[in-house]
Parts: sequence; C-alpha cells; structure tokens
Amino acid sequence: MKKLSRHELMQYGTAIISFLIVMTFTLLIFFWFVQQSVDKSVQNVLQKNTLQQKDHLELVLEKEYEFLESPAAYFGTTSDLFSNDNLQLLAELASSSSYHRLMLFSTDGIGHSSDGKKTDASSRDYFQKTLEGRRVISSPLSSSVDNETLVVLTVPVYDKDQNIIGVFGGSIDVTELTTMLFEDLYSGSGYSFITDPDGNIISIESTHNEIRKNFFTSSSDWVFQTSEDGATLQEDFKQGHANCRKIISDLSYARYISYQPLKYNGWMLCYIIPAVDARQPFAFINNFEIILFAFFICIVLLLIFALWKINQKNQTSLLRQAHTDALTGLLNKVYAEHTISEWLREKDFEDLQALMMIDMDYFKQINDTYGHATGDQVLKIFAGFLKEQFRATDIIGRVGGDEFMILMKNVRLDYSIHLHLQKLYTNLQNIDIPELNDQKLSCSIGCAVAPTDAESFSQLYRLADHALYTAKHNGRGRFVIYHDIKNQQETVLS
Repeated sequence: MKKLSRHELMQYGTAIISFLIVMTFTLLIFFWFVQQSVDKSVQNVLQKNTLQQKDHLELVLEKEYEFLESPAAYFGTTSDLFSNDNLQLLAELASSSSYHRLMLFSTDGIGHSSDGKKTDASSRDYFQKTLEGRRVISSPLSSSVDNETLVVLTVPVYDKDQNIIGVFGGSIDVTELTTMLFEDLYSGSGYSFITDPDGNIISIESTHNEIRKNFFTSSSDWVFQTSEDGATLQEDFKQGHANCRKIISDLSYARYISYQPLKYNGWMLCYIIPAVDARQPFAFINNFEIILFAFFICIVLLLIFALWKINQKNQTSLLRQAHTDALTGLLNKVYAEHTISEWLREKDFEDLQALMMIDMDYFKQINDTYGHATGDQVLKIFAGFLKEQFRATDIIGRVGGDEFMILMKNVRLDYSIHLHLQKLYTNLQNIDIPELNDQKLSCSIGCAVAPTDAESFSQLYRLADHALYTAKHNGRGRFVIYHDIKNQQETVLS
C-alpha cells in the first residue's frame, strides 16, 4: 500500500483533533445530558404503562356494563319486574359474578338486592342519571353502606317499546380493580389511586396513608422538579390532561407521579412510584464511567474504521474503474478475460461452460448514419439487454468497440445453449430505439463449449472467434457453435 501523502496526513490529523475537541465537550455535558435523558425516558415509560392500565381498567368496566345489560334486557321482557323468577335470577347472578351485590329498581327508586333486602335509591344521583338512559358509575359515598370502597354501576332497563321501566346495577370494589392493574409493574413498589377532578379520593390502597381524603391537600407541600409542574398539576386534573411529573421534596427519596384521565365522571387514574424503582431499567447508566470509557473507545474505533472505510472506498473505486468499461458498466476486456480464465482454470466442472463472442451487426453504419452519440446509446442499451438475458453469476464483458464476451456458466445440456441463444435473438427484436427510426438491432454470435470443444480460455477464445467469423461470413444475424461447424450444422434466426 502506498504511503499517505502530506495532504492525506493533514486530513487525518484534522479529523483526530476535531474528535478530541468533541470528546472534551462531551465530557463536560455528559452528566447533565444523561440525567435529563433518563428522566425523560422514565417518564415516557411511566406514561405508557399508566395509559395501558387505564385502557385495561376501562375495558374491565366496559365488560361489567355488558354483563349488566344482558340481564337488564331480559328483565325488560318480563311482565313483573320483581317476580320470584327475577329475584331468584338476581341472587344467582350475584353469586357467579364479581359484584358484591346486584340491585334491581323500579322507576320510583324502590327495589330489591341480591341479598334479599329491599332498598330505596330514589334520592341517589346515580339512579336519577340512569333514568336518563345512560350507563352510570357512582361516587364511593353512594355505596358506603357496604363498608368498603365500592362504587355502583347501573344501566337502564327497557321494555319492548324502549321505554325505561327500571334500573339494574351492582356494587363493585374499584380499589381491588386498580390494585390489580399495577401489581405486576416494578415488583409492586408503586401504588395507585383514583381521584375526581377536584382531587377527592375515589379509591386508594389502604396500605398507603400518605394521601388522605383529598390529593391536592395532601400534596400541597410537595416540591416538583420544576415550579411549572406544581402550578399546572391541579389544572391537569380539572382539564383531564395526562402527564408524568417528578417529585423531589426529599432528594434522597424522589418519586414520579403519572396520571391518565378515565372516561367516567372526569376521574383520574394516578400512579406513584419511587424514582429508584422507576429508573431501575436504566440502572446501567449509573456506571457512567464505564459507559463513558466504552463510548470513547467506540468513537476511536469508529474513527479508525471510518478512515479505513474511506481508504477502502477509494481503493474499491479505483479497482472498479480499472475493471469496468466506462461506457457500458460491463467488465472491460482485460478483466473479463482474466476472470473467465481464472474460472476455467480453478474449477473442476461437471457441467458445460459456454464462451460466447458477440459482435453487433452494422454498428459502423449506425455510427455513420446517426452519429457517435446515438452509437454510444445503442451500446449501453445492448449491454443492458445482455445483462437481462444472462444470470448474475455469468461473466459479461465488453472487449472492443461493438464486441462483447460472455461466459455462460454451468449449463447442463448442450441443447440448452441453443435454446438460450434462440431466446436471446427473439428478445432482441423487441428492443425499440426511437433514434434508429424503427431499425432493429442485430448481432452475430460465435460460441465454443468447454470441455466439449476445448478446456483452456485461450483455446476457447480462438474457437469462439472462429465460430463468430463463420456466423458473420454466412450472412450475420445468427449464432454458430464451434462443434456444430464440425458437424456441418448452422442455425439461422429471424
């Protein structure tokens, strides 16, 4: 390999100095950048997880509504809403469902529950809203008689004329549902709760007493990562905006809070988790010295690799230029002959190898009539045509002005060569070059086959050239295979 020139050394030196400057700057901003990047990634992951759990909770509630609507449709078809059969079905449904109890009301609010008790819901807000024809979920105060954090889900009961004749509903433990949502995340280290738009707690796990009746009141002394976070927190809840914020009241115990709006009653599903647990998937970044060292090594290797690739690219470009015919993009004469010779010399073949010499007919007339620019265009089109007619593994080269050389590798049968050349001539007639005024291209082909005719490249070349001379001598526009000459066979093609 030649020595680097002074100009090349200066280029490489400039690249290395630039790299060192960039690395120095990177070291100065590394710590800040990593912290910001990790925080952003953690918050994105938390938001995604909270969104998934919110969707799951809404799906669960949707299924619960669907469970209620099926019996409600049946009750609407019966003549007596509180018949013994209906009340018995009420009890059976409660025993086989997740509801604590089920309730069936008439339009005056008087009804029966699955535990056999009569109940009056006429003053309940959820009852009045259901009479308007809506699915309703109550606030926890509406079901406080169950001595748990329960909510009531209700659906209207319609008769056959689509008139509301009652309300069917059930009480369900919403805290149990929300606890199940996040229990598999971060080994259960976080906790979830639901609030209304004013921050009033709808449900929260009993093991966490940090937040009392109202979230806004309980979090009033919290310090967030930015003052903007604290100022807009309540606004997010009131407007139903999703977000994730970092709480840094105690630097040794930072936390994240992520929240997503539910489609029921303006409620907000919230999730709080210690920062150390939320950042656990990114814990490897804490070993920043190793990361930085590895980063430095990688950059150095990349720089060396880039320099090597530049050099290789230059070398490859030079080799390509040395091996390729500039006009057609095919192999040039020297490299085509070298490649074919090496192939024939180094391989022990069982199949036939067909060396073809191709000469475009009347090409000088095309040059003289239409000009050399058109002639060059014709050569390019013909070269592209040859590439289409042969396999990618075959060797195709331009060996002169309008002369081409092809080695068709590994042909099973001698007859296959005849068929392939016949197909080539047929396809050649389909080429339309507007500049030639409907004149069709024609070519003569001479072919010699190894090992039938000869084995070495020099012998095959001589025999194929002789076959080409015979094809041109006999009228052009045809192909001749050398051993066919010996058998006095010649194929003329249209």
